[in-house]
Amino acid sequence: VGFGRFQVFVGITAMLFVVGDGMEMAAVSMLSKSLLYERGVGWKMLALLGSLVFAGYIVGNLWGGYCSDRFGRRWTLAAFGIVFLMGGFCSVVSYNFVVFAVSRFVTGIGIGAAAGSACSLMAECSPTMHRGKLTMMVTGLGTALGMALVAFSGIMCHEHL
Repeated sequence: VGFGRFQVFVGITAMLFVVGDGMEMAAVSMLSKSLLYERGVGWKMLALLGSLVFAGYIVGNLWGGYCSDRFGRRWTLAAFGIVFLMGGFCSVVSYNFVVFAVSRFVTGIGIGAAAGSACSLMAECSPTMHRGKLTMMVTGLGTALGMALVAFSGIMCHEHL
């Protein structure tokens, strides 16, 4: 397998899902002050939110691995990308803590499965000589870029949070 436009497309697509993963990891910590003081969420509930996201991530990784092997990386990535999108949308429009917590768990499932499938897809589509470098580049740069985007938006919006 050579390196061409297809590999660049797969790399960019995979990196977008991993950017979402990085943003997911940093988002609740950016919102913690707002959740604590404006929404009346206590520290224990805030810790529960973080735990629910990662519990969903674990479920998503396990389920996504099975679906990737059974239905293919591309279809699994698309399906769990939709789960991630819907969970994120429900997080935004949630009207109480329970709905917010459930939507964060669903978001964790989506991003856990999508991130694993994205990395597997990148590894399968990469030339053998560069497989490790490209897969780690997508994973490392994507996560760092996602966290940087959340940090940048936090800096820009800090007066409103």
